[in-house]
Amino acid sequence: MKRVPWSLALVGAAALALSSCSSATGASESTETAASNSCTEAVAADVETARAPSELALPADPAPAASLAGQSVWFIALTMNQFNGAVAEGFTAGAEAAGMTPVLWDGQGTTNRINEGFAQAIASGAAAIAISGIDVTTVGPNLDLANELGSPVLATFDGDASQPVADGLFSNITSDFTADGASIAKWSLVNSGCDVNMVMVSSPTVAVWERQADGAKSALEEFCPDDCTFTDVDVDLANLATDTPQKVQTALQREPDTNYLYLAWDSGVPFIQSMVETSFPDTKIMGRDGVDASIESVMNGRGQVLSLAMPPEQWIGWATVDNLIRGATGLEPSGLVIPSRLIDADNVGDGTDAAISPNYEGFETKFEELWGV
Repeated sequence: MKRVPWSLALVGAAALALSSCSSATGASESTETAASNSCTEAVAADVETARAPSELALPADPAPAASLAGQSVWFIALTMNQFNGAVAEGFTAGAEAAGMTPVLWDGQGTTNRINEGFAQAIASGAAAIAISGIDVTTVGPNLDLANELGSPVLATFDGDASQPVADGLFSNITSDFTADGASIAKWSLVNSGCDVNMVMVSSPTVAVWERQADGAKSALEEFCPDDCTFTDVDVDLANLATDTPQKVQTALQREPDTNYLYLAWDSGVPFIQSMVETSFPDTKIMGRDGVDASIESVMNGRGQVLSLAMPPEQWIGWATVDNLIRGATGLEPSGLVIPSRLIDADNVGDGTDAAISPNYEGFETKFEELWGV
């Protein structure tokens, strides 16, 4: 567990007012207010932009799917948690709509299991393969073999969208996770009046979780360097259900002033929600992904107060299929970037996809038109 304090002793209330989010002991009330306003005003516009509905993201060019009819496409996930399960549902529906045969594989968080699925996909003559949340170095030899045999491999959630696509991959469909982490941290600054003591839960084995941590930490350091704190808790990916609550409880006991608990993935919230509500009721839970259970918690005002939601997970599945079609038919990647939206009590509405992602209703028909089916 790594605690990152940033404050240094400052001499004089004037220096404090210019550089901090809140006052040191003995500062006047007006200085406190001015400092807090300066901090919140610096991030408020970014937060409001991040809370607005995302525009519908679609490829610019068609991708005819007829030549792939009956062929298999594989979706290999790091773990088939609630989020990946929903993406897999969209992947299945999209592949079937395109006339292909979808195959799903749960990597169960282990290298051996992931590569077992990859090897089976190659042996079956898969037209194309998608890996979700998996570091490409994990499947290096199999990735090379897939390329040799002409089966393009697509990654989803392999780092930030701004990063170059890793060698051996056809493309990468992902978000800007560093910016997402910063957005969540900025929301906590506005929500608290720039009084944030954050514990963040992630794992160094999942690059996109660590990028969120980097983004959150950097935002707090930039906008609240003197009075906000950040504690990074690393959990064991292979034992999330048991390791997460143990590590979180220990962190909150060590940092009793924690007022924001940020999990890098919404599907981890159920592991800690009851314990936090019972033992640390003043700690607000935040997460990323926008899974149904988290949106419901935000809507009901119980447990989780914020989720950074992507478009419907099913859309991600269809977008993945679209790029597999492009790779298998010799086209260029779609270049899609997965957008995101901060969801809190004020914009969650009734919690439906229509409320969270109003511009994504009927996206399936748009993809079918692009595919000529």
